[in-house]
Amino acid sequence: MVDALNTTLSSYFTSLVSNLMNLERQPLTRLTRQRDVLTVQRGVYLDLRSQLDDLKERVQALLSSSPFFALESGRSIAVTDPSVSGAMVLSATVNNTAMVGEYRVQVNQLARAEQWVSAEQSSTDRPLGKRGVFYLGGMGTAVASLPVSSPSVSAVSVGTVDSGLRELGSGDQAEGTAYMLEVRQSEAGYEFRLRAADGLPVAIYDKAKADGTLTEDWQALTPGETYDTHRGLVIVFGEAPQVGTVAIDYQAAGVAVHVVESDSLANVVTKLNAALQPEGRDLIASMVGAHLVLTARQTGTAHRMVVQYVAEAGGDWGSTLPPETGAWEAQDAQFTVNGISFTRARNTNLTDVLGGVSLNLAFDAAGKSATLKIETDYSRARSAVDAFAQKFNEVMRYLEEKTAITKQGDTYIRGALANDTVFSELRYKLLSLVMQRHETLGVYKSLSEVGVSLDSNLRLSLASPSRFEAAMRQNPQAVVQVFDAVMGSIYTELERFNGGSGYLPQSLGVLDRQIGDLGSDINRFQVYLADREAMLTEQYAQIQAQLISLTYAQQTWASIYGSVNRLF
Repeated sequence: MVDALNTTLSSYFTSLVSNLMNLERQPLTRLTRQRDVLTVQRGVYLDLRSQLDDLKERVQALLSSSPFFALESGRSIAVTDPSVSGAMVLSATVNNTAMVGEYRVQVNQLARAEQWVSAEQSSTDRPLGKRGVFYLGGMGTAVASLPVSSPSVSAVSVGTVDSGLRELGSGDQAEGTAYMLEVRQSEAGYEFRLRAADGLPVAIYDKAKADGTLTEDWQALTPGETYDTHRGLVIVFGEAPQVGTVAIDYQAAGVAVHVVESDSLANVVTKLNAALQPEGRDLIASMVGAHLVLTARQTGTAHRMVVQYVAEAGGDWGSTLPPETGAWEAQDAQFTVNGISFTRARNTNLTDVLGGVSLNLAFDAAGKSATLKIETDYSRARSAVDAFAQKFNEVMRYLEEKTAITKQGDTYIRGALANDTVFSELRYKLLSLVMQRHETLGVYKSLSEVGVSLDSNLRLSLASPSRFEAAMRQNPQAVVQVFDAVMGSIYTELERFNGGSGYLPQSLGVLDRQIGDLGSDINRFQVYLADREAMLTEQYAQIQAQLISLTYAQQTWASIYGSVNRLF
């Protein structure tokens, strides 16, 4: 007998096995089709969930209770009427608290950093033969004192400077550079912060975190406590603090930079810039030609450099006369706004001149004037309404497309969501909510009364921007109320579908389980089919082998009986 396992099936038996397996695969085809349908449906649900999430974001921008609320009047600015044609004079940024109006800014002088230029040296890259010490920020000894007694601060003293931190710069009330300790009272009690002479808060040890980090924010003040800034100054608070300011003089210890005979001018510049200088009176070293140039890091008289060179060998550095009197002296910005005078240590980011305005004096402002116009601006509010309308229309189109039943020839094509009427209901509900009148409201009862309406194609838009802006200008609170009423209803409806326990999350969970179950059934059936095909192949191989064996037997017997017949 021929071994069935070594027999290759003939085309007849191969075709027979293939036909039988096609019949066996029909349940698998149905299971696969069911899974594909559910997968497509899941994709549509995911798309719709994303669409509704985007719509919720647009809705939140129009709800006054949301941190993303954008339905507010903003401010726009313009700089006009420069005294010199083409001059920039100033620029500004504003927030919503800025007062609308016109402000004439006359700049008398700009703030300038102090500078010192040495005499010309013999070389830039060869040893200068100088030995000595640059003292930056102080002469090695720190001193702290109270120029005027105060019940808020009983004493000050010198402390240590934490590794990696910069020492506080020198400040003295006599020269107008003292530090100011500010004390205020809040609901939580007394609070304090330290401010430099230029009005900016100083970063000091954050005792609330107590992890070595610094803060410029207000901190809780405990009467009688000893507070260490960790930057060289220690403050002992009084037992009976009062709201107000306390001047503090502080002379920094500074840092010493040693110059040796082998140093070139370039080496000296590098050493000076690498030094960790006290903050506020620090400098930047540079090299211009063969001159050593020292420039205060910040502008204004409060930031004059504190620097001294003590020569030991090779002489001092000499100095170069400025091109004109006072050219290298520190200078404050001086300007007027609507005739009111201001003096500031810097030219930019002036936030304490006009409320809600950060004012910047341009490089060409000295001796010139210009008008800063601040006007009410509704562009952000309009953009928020437009963004909502656009996304609303996208959602409506998506729902309309996916729930539609269309005829193509003699065939009706059903959208992916056509069998689920809940989505058709969602579309009509959202359309009704956006058009709804709220009779309990005051001046405005619907969105159409503030310029937002549906057209004949049920497309939402800010159809009348002028009506919207007029309503915002005349009665912004009433506009907010109508948007709160409409958007609140829409948000509630969207949450019903897209919230944590909404229809879509639950439906997606069900679909995921169904797809998973079908996947398991498909895997099991594929294993069964593979075993079934192997069994049929083996079975028909045995049948084929038997037929071949019978054929061989027949041929043998035919050969025997044929020989016998020939004998007779």
